[in-house]
Amino acid sequence: MTVDNLPEPGSSITAYCSDTLIQGEVLCVDASKKLIVLQKPSSIGRPDECDILILRADYLRDLKSTKEGSPPACPELNIEKIIERIRVNERIQKEKLKFYGHDVPVDARKLAEYLETFFTVVWDKPHVVVMDHTIISPPYKESNVSCNSDAQQAKSQTDYVQRLVIRISQNVHQYTIVSLNVVQDTFIKLIKKVYSTLFICRLLFSQSFVPYKSQGIGILCLILYSTL
Repeated sequence: MTVDNLPEPGSSITAYCSDTLIQGEVLCVDASKKLIVLQKPSSIGRPDECDILILRADYLRDLKSTKEGSPPACPELNIEKIIERIRVNERIQKEKLKFYGHDVPVDARKLAEYLETFFTVVWDKPHVVVMDHTIISPPYKESNVSCNSDAQQAKSQTDYVQRLVIRISQNVHQYTIVSLNVVQDTFIKLIKKVYSTLFICRLLFSQSFVPYKSQGIGILCLILYSTL
């Protein structure tokens, strides 16, 4: 067997690649790229798993077919299931768009954007509803998380959502503290520069500083430039 005569899907082959013996069942073949997708038993010994290798036929030698086979039959498509999946996805996307309405608070929108990475989230004004059972009411804090079901699974889900809301609140609080510290430091630096500028101006207009007036103006210009 040569690289121009590739094995058929479903057959078993053996070959050498860099002096390593490779054997397994051919899943599919790309004749234009000369690629062989091979399935072999799991290298870690798990019976319910397998290794998938993508091999370039040009790099194989002594390629032999040990068992002829026919391509596995493709499963029939369940058209109704596909259509239903499309409808569900469309409904989910429409629900997501509701969070960008003019009447949706910013806190609710940000919370939904974070939670939808884990669950299905919908907007039921003014509540954020997670997986049909967890309700988050204004002002959308951990104390506003409730469950509308007595099922244990729903309660466990609500507890998890509540922990996520707590995490979001903590992150927002930490970000607010950092922002306030930055503003405070900037304000203090600005006040110091203003006082320095006023001090230079006072010296410029004093009688004893007249001989050094030109140097003082230069210093004043530097201070004003540094405050920009």
